[in-house]
Amino acid sequence: MDTCSRCSAEMARTDAVGLNPVTTNLCPRCVEYFELREVADICQYLENLPAPILVVDGDNVVRGANTQACKAVSKDLPHIINLRGGDVFECSHARLPGGCGRTVHCSGCTVRKAILDTLSTGKPLSGISVEVLQNVDGKDRKVTFQISTQRLSNCVLLRIDGGL
Repeated sequence: MDTCSRCSAEMARTDAVGLNPVTTNLCPRCVEYFELREVADICQYLENLPAPILVVDGDNVVRGANTQACKAVSKDLPHIINLRGGDVFECSHARLPGGCGRTVHCSGCTVRKAILDTLSTGKPLSGISVEVLQNVDGKDRKVTFQISTQRLSNCVLLRIDGGL
């Protein structure tokens, strides 16, 4: 038996699809609790989790994050709130005219596609490999990491695994 990471209620482990890859298991009652809360309440809960997690809306805009996520992207919370994912991850395509989500490259963005898929299907995704081309000090470099997603009301919890 697994237990809910928020309320410690026992939960039967059904299969890998039923597990929450982002927050390490929340029972249905706790998921419902957070769906009724504001982003600030969700972020307060996320502070207790050991993984870097962003709260992202359907436009790929960061609405919240825990301290671990801020460390993972090397930015303070005020410098990522209301930014699109490409700006947070410093994607070189986000610097093109139109910005993140509005360039020819964005239609293939793994992060964007995972967020939209999770929002539309409600199904969590786990261990999705992401490769971002960053431009740092005028030099391009590829950064690889993994993400997992879970829908929570009209937002997605995006867990970041691996180095940025």
